[in-house]
Amino acid sequence: MKTSIPGNPGLTISTDQYLAEVRAAIADLRSSRGENIIQVWYCKTIQNHKGLFITDAFDGHFYECTYNGDQGELYVDDYVKRAKHTVYNVSRKGGIA
Repeated sequence: MKTSIPGNPGLTISTDQYLAEVRAAIADLRSSRGENIIQVWYCKTIQNHKGLFITDAFDGHFYECTYNGDQGELYVDDYVKRAKHTVYNVSRKGGIA
């Protein structure tokens, strides 16, 4: 999903405005099911914002939301966890088994 933030191409937005836009975009994608949107990670660099978000539905979806300050656009990528793979086991002694 790609959303332009009205009147904002090439301008920075505040963290609060970014979070408000993200919450509205995710609620719209999820058809406003009344779930809480939880911020997992967030970073701002110059005029750009990026964050990872989940909802309290805990349905395996997570959202990567990027605000491109040069274009004044918000991108929302919707991911679904398909599987959990164990790459290695750590033994009780603290080493890799």
